Amino acid sequence: WQEEGWAVSGLGKRRCTYPGCESPDRSVCFILVGPETYDADRDWAPLRGSVLCCSCYSHFRRFGTLHRAQGARRSDIAVKQL
Repeated sequence: WQEEGWAVSGLGKRRCTYPGCESPDRSVCFILVGPETYDADRDWAPLRGSVLCCSCYSHFRRFGTLHRAQGARRSDIAVKQL
């Protein structure tokens, strides 16, 4: 999926620009969302010019939003279902 965006190597850009990111400075990779970014049939246009960490990029790719629901974690839900 990294080929869809642009890997960011500039020292000043190694920070996720999503304000809700939990770890904006720590990631395996950072991806610049450019005009050519097309992945998972999502509308990336509102994010053009943004630098996203791998976690935020993957979350948007999967769910179509950067917002992460607050509340119970999946592991908590799985325990309750047992």
